[in-house]
Amino acid sequence: IATNNPQLAAYCILAAGSYEKLYKKHLARPLDDNLFEELKPHVPNFSLRMSNLTAAVLRPQIKHLEQKISQGIERYDHLVEILSSVRNIYIPSHEDKVKRAPDSLQFNLLGLTSKQVDKFVEHTHERGLAIQIFGKGDNSRYYKNWQYSFTETPILEKTEAIISSACDLRLPSSFDFDDLNLIGYIIKDVLYNILRKDDDQDYPTGLTDYFENIEEVRGKYDTWVSFYDQEHYDNGWTVLLNHIAYTLLSYLKKDALILDIGCGTGLLGRELNSYGLKNLQGLDISPKSLDLLKDQGIYNGLQLEELGETLSFADNTFDALVSTGVFTRNQVPLESFEELIRILKPGGIFAVVLRVEDNDLYYNPIKNYCAMKMWQEVFKERITVLRSCNHELVILRKESILSVPLRK
Repeated sequence: IATNNPQLAAYCILAAGSYEKLYKKHLARPLDDNLFEELKPHVPNFSLRMSNLTAAVLRPQIKHLEQKISQGIERYDHLVEILSSVRNIYIPSHEDKVKRAPDSLQFNLLGLTSKQVDKFVEHTHERGLAIQIFGKGDNSRYYKNWQYSFTETPILEKTEAIISSACDLRLPSSFDFDDLNLIGYIIKDVLYNILRKDDDQDYPTGLTDYFENIEEVRGKYDTWVSFYDQEHYDNGWTVLLNHIAYTLLSYLKKDALILDIGCGTGLLGRELNSYGLKNLQGLDISPKSLDLLKDQGIYNGLQLEELGETLSFADNTFDALVSTGVFTRNQVPLESFEELIRILKPGGIFAVVLRVEDNDLYYNPIKNYCAMKMWQEVFKERITVLRSCNHELVILRKESILSVPLRK
């Protein structure tokens, strides 16, 4: 077609298969982008991306099609599992009779305002993820852009409610599992930060600064169990838990036997599970917390035990110990560390979150054990998620040969 009519030229280019903004690749196109954007809703969106060259590239790969499909499903399921720990993400299920060949992931953001959805897209984009929303004006799948299909745009309130937070993320075959772990981490990190309440108080119900005895600790957590999760979603603690779980992927194998010390209601356990770290045991002082966890399938075993006392585990049992929000505010005795050294395998990892404002109450003993060649500090990072205090993630590795014997 030869024409000097910009509108006709733009229409023909769009009708020939300009998927999204591919019209910009046409060398002879009218240069007015606004003209294309105005016409797009009135031109059926044919995606004519097959060409002789494309066919020539694809044809030798047909024999590998089943393998490619299997790998695509594996990548898809891996990312779905990572996002499964987020209660504000809904991933639609598929019919059993449908044979999938996924090259993208669709999910809905639940309970977010329009501004929060926009912020989610903006912040994930800043970190390298191109997430599109089906119910936005710049998306060719948005039904309001299909004005060629009807004379008057219909009012579809239920549809709008769904697609206004429906996300689309491409999953190229070049992505490996490390890439998917990072993608899942970024999505959760951005979303958890957005969901934090803008509140001056991290703990509206109050938080004890210092415990006189172990019964006070047990009573506090038994009382807290009914609203513990909500409070920690609101104050941003889930940002820290997601960060710990992702960080541990660099140190642990998927089948590592892990003890979650002070597992509480299982918030950290869910994050560890989501990244494939599922060989978990939980230990806590609160009977009500453990009762809540019994039927949730997060941990393979639960123990009601008290730190500072002899634990029921054999020597050198665990590949890793993890603990958040436990070694703080005089909740546990300083001598608790010796039992943890005993039950950790040589070369095993102890990841512990400490409160900076405790003025190294628990970090000083850790340094002493490192000086005695019982532990080696391999990682330390300050993390600020709460408004009232700062935290440090410390990762220690148990020495293969202890230079000082543990007390009996």
